[in-house]
Amino acid sequence: MPSGVLRVSGATHNSLSGGTLQVPPGKYRVLVEYLNLGSMDDYGVEGDDHYVVTLAKSDK
Repeated sequence: MPSGVLRVSGATHNSLSGGTLQVPPGKYRVLVEYLNLGSMDDYGVEGDDHYVVTLAKSDK
């Protein structure tokens, strides 16, 4: 991420989800965890789903 700007967006790509984060420029490893996806409605919009995103600096 050479710019140091991380843009986050949700599945619906609306203004209610996501945002922009400032991080130190460099390379990162990303771990995405998602829970309770079976609770989502048929459209994949409403539900009791949860997400955790972890960034870790990497030298690779």
